[in-house]
Amino acid sequence: MAIAPADVTVLETYSETANQTVYEGVEKTFAADTLYVLMVGSVDLTTSAKPTGIVTTGITWVEEESIVSSDTHQTAYRAVPTANTSSTTEVTFDSAQENCYWNIYKVVNADTTGVNGANAVVQAESASDIGTS
Repeated sequence: MAIAPADVTVLETYSETANQTVYEGVEKTFAADTLYVLMVGSVDLTTSAKPTGIVTTGITWVEEESIVSSDTHQTAYRAVPTANTSSTTEVTFDSAQENCYWNIYKVVNADTTGVNGANAVVQAESASDIGTS
């Protein structure tokens, strides 16, 4: 049985340069049993931070990976809603960030098994593992 390739579309792109701790996007519709990937970034020249809260009603975001450089912080999350829902996404930080940005990707034909689509996201242990199964 052939497996259909995953189809990825951007559901939301957000960027705000206000120096604040809470950022809120616009209302979007999320389909049940569909994988969503949220990539959040923040910039602060003194203390870039990982979000302390991600709220989208009806969705539980699970952190996949976080990358920190001198003034930026980027974190990837995944979610698979169990029911259709419409909601805004709100990202909160403990300290004000100079910039917050994110993209929410809708991934159709992804493996949504595992807790919140855990089996859809595969991470290689090293660069030499890339492309092997």
